[in-house]
Amino acid sequence: GRAWLQFEITQKESHSEIHQTALFDPVGITGLLYWYLLYFPHQLIFKGMIKEIGKRAEKISAINTN
Repeated sequence: GRAWLQFEITQKESHSEIHQTALFDPVGITGLLYWYLLYFPHQLIFKGMIKEIGKRAEKISAINTN
């Protein structure tokens, strides 16, 4: 199957918001099994990934504003 991550950043008045979407297009029963077996581990991985991206973006923003 195919898998990809999509990120969208929206500028607000005082901050930015980042949205992450994970997409998976399974092929056959093997792809579906993979999806359902790893759904919850991927949730944890992607949640940690987006938090880390946010932390690093805040650090860079603080450096650039000083």
